[in-house]
Amino acid sequence: MQTGAATPSLENIARPPYFVPETKRADQLLADLRRDQTHVAIVVDEYGGTAGVVTVEDVLEEIVGEIVDEYDTDEVEVERVSADEAIVDARLAIDDLNEMFGTGIENEDFDTVGGLVFSLLGRLATPGDRVESDEHGLALQVLSVQGRRIRRVRISSLNAASEAAAV
Repeated sequence: MQTGAATPSLENIARPPYFVPETKRADQLLADLRRDQTHVAIVVDEYGGTAGVVTVEDVLEEIVGEIVDEYDTDEVEVERVSADEAIVDARLAIDDLNEMFGTGIENEDFDTVGGLVFSLLGRLATPGDRVESDEHGLALQVLSVQGRRIRRVRISSLNAASEAAAV
Protein backbone atom coordinates (compact mmCIF):
# COMPACT_ATOMS: atom_id res chain seq x y z
CA MET A 1 0.00 0.00 0.00
CA GLN A 2 2.98 2.33 0.26
CA THR A 3 3.29 3.81 -3.19
CA GLY A 4 4.15 7.29 -2.06
CA ALA A 5 0.51 8.39 -2.18
CA ALA A 6 -1.47 9.30 0.90
CA THR A 7 -2.74 6.34 2.89
CA PRO A 8 -6.49 5.97 2.33
CA SER A 9 -8.66 6.25 5.41
CA LEU A 10 -10.65 3.26 6.58
CA GLU A 11 -13.85 5.29 6.21
CA ASN A 12 -13.24 5.63 2.48
CA ILE A 13 -12.55 1.96 1.77
CA ALA A 14 -14.75 0.13 4.30
CA ARG A 15 -18.13 -1.18 3.20
CA PRO A 16 -21.16 -1.46 5.42
CA PRO A 17 -21.66 -4.98 6.81
CA TYR A 18 -23.96 -7.27 4.87
CA PHE A 19 -26.50 -8.96 7.18
CA VAL A 20 -28.67 -11.96 6.26
CA PRO A 21 -31.20 -13.96 8.28
CA GLU A 22 -30.15 -17.53 9.03
CA THR A 23 -33.35 -18.73 7.33
CA LYS A 24 -32.29 -17.40 3.90
CA ARG A 25 -31.98 -20.10 1.24
CA ALA A 26 -28.48 -20.76 -0.11
CA ASP A 27 -29.40 -20.12 -3.75
CA GLN A 28 -31.02 -16.79 -2.86
CA LEU A 29 -28.05 -15.78 -0.70
CA LEU A 30 -25.61 -16.60 -3.50
CA ALA A 31 -27.62 -14.48 -5.94
CA ASP A 32 -27.68 -11.58 -3.45
CA LEU A 33 -23.94 -11.82 -2.74
CA ARG A 34 -23.16 -11.82 -6.47
CA ARG A 35 -25.52 -8.91 -7.14
CA ASP A 36 -24.00 -6.81 -4.35
CA GLN A 37 -20.44 -7.98 -5.15
CA THR A 38 -19.93 -9.03 -1.53
CA HIS A 39 -17.92 -12.05 -0.46
CA VAL A 40 -18.90 -12.22 3.22
CA ALA A 41 -22.20 -11.91 5.08
CA ILE A 42 -23.01 -11.76 8.78
CA VAL A 43 -25.73 -14.27 9.63
CA VAL A 44 -28.33 -13.03 12.12
CA ASP A 45 -30.57 -15.28 14.22
CA GLU A 46 -34.24 -14.70 15.02
CA TYR A 47 -33.35 -12.53 18.03
CA GLY A 48 -31.08 -10.21 16.05
CA GLY A 49 -27.92 -11.75 17.47
CA THR A 50 -25.00 -12.84 15.36
CA ALA A 51 -25.25 -16.52 14.45
CA GLY A 52 -22.05 -16.55 12.41
CA VAL A 53 -20.34 -15.47 9.24
CA VAL A 54 -20.80 -17.02 5.80
CA THR A 55 -18.63 -16.63 2.70
CA VAL A 56 -19.38 -17.15 -0.97
CA GLU A 57 -17.27 -20.34 -0.78
CA ASP A 58 -19.44 -21.63 2.10
CA VAL A 59 -22.60 -21.05 0.07
CA LEU A 60 -21.15 -22.66 -3.06
CA GLU A 61 -20.07 -25.71 -1.03
CA GLU A 62 -23.63 -26.09 0.26
CA ILE A 63 -24.91 -26.08 -3.31
CA VAL A 64 -22.27 -28.06 -5.25
CA GLY A 65 -20.32 -29.93 -2.54
CA GLU A 66 -16.86 -29.61 -1.06
CA ILE A 67 -14.47 -27.21 -2.82
CA VAL A 68 -10.81 -27.90 -2.05
CA ASP A 69 -8.40 -24.99 -2.22
CA GLU A 70 -4.88 -24.21 -1.06
CA TYR A 71 -6.14 -22.97 2.30
CA ASP A 72 -8.04 -26.13 3.22
CA THR A 73 -6.09 -28.57 5.34
CA ASP A 74 -6.62 -32.31 5.40
CA GLU A 75 -6.88 -34.14 8.65
CA VAL A 76 -3.43 -35.61 9.21
CA GLU A 77 -3.47 -39.34 9.90
CA VAL A 78 -1.99 -40.61 13.16
CA GLU A 79 -1.98 -44.30 14.10
CA ARG A 80 -1.03 -44.71 17.72
CA VAL A 81 0.76 -48.08 18.04
CA SER A 82 1.42 -47.69 21.77
CA ALA A 83 1.97 -44.93 24.30
CA ASP A 84 5.58 -44.67 23.08
CA GLU A 85 5.15 -45.26 19.36
CA ALA A 86 3.07 -43.89 16.49
CA ILE A 87 2.91 -44.09 12.71
CA VAL A 88 2.13 -40.65 11.33
CA ASP A 89 1.63 -38.76 8.11
CA ALA A 90 4.82 -36.73 7.56
CA ARG A 91 2.64 -33.59 7.36
CA LEU A 92 1.95 -33.87 11.10
CA ALA A 93 2.73 -30.51 12.69
CA ILE A 94 5.69 -30.34 15.08
CA ASP A 95 3.34 -28.83 17.68
CA ASP A 96 1.19 -31.98 17.47
CA LEU A 97 4.29 -34.19 17.72
CA ASN A 98 5.38 -32.24 20.82
CA GLU A 99 1.96 -32.80 22.36
CA MET A 100 1.94 -36.53 21.55
CA PHE A 101 5.40 -37.30 22.92
CA GLY A 102 5.89 -34.52 25.48
CA THR A 103 8.83 -33.08 23.56
CA GLY A 104 9.81 -29.46 23.09
CA ILE A 105 11.05 -29.40 19.49
CA GLU A 106 11.30 -25.83 18.20
CA ASN A 107 12.81 -24.84 14.88
CA GLU A 108 12.19 -22.06 12.41
CA ASP A 109 13.41 -24.18 9.48
CA PHE A 110 10.57 -26.75 9.51
CA ASP A 111 6.97 -27.13 10.65
CA THR A 112 6.28 -30.83 10.12
CA VAL A 113 7.60 -34.28 11.00
CA GLY A 114 8.82 -34.63 7.40
CA GLY A 115 10.79 -31.41 7.77
CA LEU A 116 12.30 -32.68 11.02
CA VAL A 117 13.42 -35.90 9.31
CA PHE A 118 14.96 -33.97 6.39
CA SER A 119 16.75 -31.72 8.87
CA LEU A 120 18.17 -34.65 10.84
CA LEU A 121 19.10 -36.65 7.71
CA GLY A 122 20.65 -33.75 5.82
CA ARG A 123 19.55 -35.32 2.51
CA LEU A 124 16.50 -36.66 0.70
CA ALA A 125 14.90 -39.60 2.47
CA THR A 126 14.40 -43.15 1.28
CA PRO A 127 12.15 -45.78 2.85
CA GLY A 128 13.90 -47.45 5.76
CA ASP A 129 15.98 -44.40 6.71
CA ARG A 130 16.16 -44.04 10.49
CA VAL A 131 17.31 -41.01 12.45
CA GLU A 132 17.50 -40.35 16.15
CA SER A 133 17.14 -37.10 18.01
CA ASP A 134 18.90 -37.79 21.30
CA GLU A 135 18.13 -34.23 22.36
CA HIS A 136 14.39 -34.96 22.17
CA GLY A 137 14.49 -38.69 22.87
CA LEU A 138 12.89 -39.74 19.58
CA ALA A 139 13.68 -42.22 16.82
CA LEU A 140 12.09 -41.57 13.43
CA GLN A 141 11.95 -44.17 10.66
CA VAL A 142 10.82 -43.30 7.14
CA LEU A 143 8.18 -45.81 6.05
CA SER A 144 7.24 -44.40 2.66
CA VAL A 145 8.11 -41.59 0.26
CA GLN A 146 6.51 -40.27 -2.90
CA GLY A 147 8.99 -38.60 -5.20
CA ARG A 148 11.06 -36.37 -2.92
CA ARG A 149 8.32 -36.09 -0.31
CA ILE A 150 8.23 -38.16 2.87
CA ARG A 151 4.75 -39.67 3.31
CA ARG A 152 4.74 -41.81 6.48
CA VAL A 153 7.04 -41.99 9.49
CA ARG A 154 7.23 -44.32 12.48
CA ILE A 155 8.09 -42.34 15.62
CA SER A 156 9.17 -44.02 18.83
CA SER A 157 10.43 -42.79 22.14
CA LEU A 158 14.10 -43.60 22.74
CA ASN A 159 13.40 -43.56 26.48
CA ALA A 160 10.93 -46.44 26.11
CA ALA A 161 13.39 -48.40 23.95
CA SER A 162 16.21 -47.99 26.47
CA GLU A 163 13.92 -48.97 29.36
CA ALA A 164 12.81 -52.12 27.49
CA ALA A 165 16.44 -53.05 26.75
CA ALA A 166 17.37 -52.64 30.42
CA VAL A 167 14.74 -55.17 31.53
